Amino acid sequence: MKILIVDDDYTSSYLIAKFCHDFCPDAQLTVLSDSITAAALISTKIDFDIMFFDYQMPKMNGIELADFARFKGYKNRIYLVTCRPSGLESLSVDAILVKPIMKHDFKQLFNV
Repeated sequence: MKILIVDDDYTSSYLIAKFCHDFCPDAQLTVLSDSITAAALISTKIDFDIMFFDYQMPKMNGIELADFARFKGYKNRIYLVTCRPSGLESLSVDAILVKPIMKHDFKQLFNV
């Protein structure tokens, strides 16, 4: 399984990566801290099985990045990670994960 994690906060990206490995030890993780770099990668490579995007990032937020991925033809799961979920809606994301991220939140995502 190939997973893309985009979060400008090191602690959040570390936890997401750790929990992904806990439920999918063979996962190939790509971790980026910049949404513009992620958009460039998505433009050339959309073979990820799951994408995790932080909502609040400079230059391009997680919903904008999700919209961009869908525009480029990405059909698999996209999860938005945020500490303020109220008022956030997007047809481009499959679910919203609320910070602080907990391990049990990931159990459902990996159907374990």
